[in-house]
Amino acid sequence: MKRINIIARIVLAFALGISSPAVISRDESQTTKRREGEEVRRLGDLPYGEQYSCPYLQFINEREGWVAIGRKLFRTEDAGRHWEGIFDAGTDERGDSNSICDFQFINSKVGWVRMFDEMLRTEDGGKTWKPLLQPLEDKADRPVGSLRTFRFLEDGKRGWVAGGVYRSLEKHGEEVEIVPGRFWLPDDKDGLGLCAAVFYTEDGGKSWKEQPVTRTIGVIGGFYFLDAEHAWATGQAGMFYLEDSEWKATESGSVDEETGEYDIKCLEMAIGAPTYCPIEIFFLDSQSGWMSNSNGHLGRSTDGGKTWADILNPATVWE
Repeated sequence: MKRINIIARIVLAFALGISSPAVISRDESQTTKRREGEEVRRLGDLPYGEQYSCPYLQFINEREGWVAIGRKLFRTEDAGRHWEGIFDAGTDERGDSNSICDFQFINSKVGWVRMFDEMLRTEDGGKTWKPLLQPLEDKADRPVGSLRTFRFLEDGKRGWVAGGVYRSLEKHGEEVEIVPGRFWLPDDKDGLGLCAAVFYTEDGGKSWKEQPVTRTIGVIGGFYFLDAEHAWATGQAGMFYLEDSEWKATESGSVDEETGEYDIKCLEMAIGAPTYCPIEIFFLDSQSGWMSNSNGHLGRSTDGGKTWADILNPATVWE
């Protein structure tokens, strides 16, 4: 599986017309030759290491950026040569680290971090952080759902959070027998399961409004935005595109009403449906995009994400 995903990323890189990442040496010269006439310069080391943690990286220009590693968030102003710690998520009641799951900055001052279902916002570059209330946060007397991702536009006012909310699957008319166990609320007797959900704010998170999502079983775990009108979402619930303030499922498999069996299309081979799951997505413009699945299959869309073709099939992908 690991080898398949590596191959998938390489193929996707060529499809986008970019080269694969360079392997940078750690010798004293700080410079390594990758191809004849081409140099890659090593700028510095990551500031911190934590077992089983995967760094998250964002830059807003050539010099200023951030990296989250485990429970800590660092900032650089010199392209990675030096790092300053600006946030530590601490530990939980058992002493385990509260990992940073996601973060975003829209400028030098304003940013957000997410630790599982908790979000914080800073307006002074990370010196102080305040909780951001969001609609997927559990209540004291009942679970609400699961927060998996968020994104804000550059104005800091318009933003989205997504994940899943616990709803009665039977009331939604879903075929309960084919719902994977990972989507059910543990120890629940009311038939509640996770259904994909997206909420939108226009005031920086002071108030939220739910946006409709079609094909709801599962959760949404990632966003890709070009602007407020052109956006896509991926996750265990499948792939979605934003149209008229509604998140619509792409054509990637359906249930036959007579037999109850899934019609598995190429992007879902060997992993079942709902898609488990798209792991990377990129759009060049409002129409042309690429995606990779967790099983190594790649897809390309030329209609804004409404439909996808198997990128490994040259007879259809470049039509």
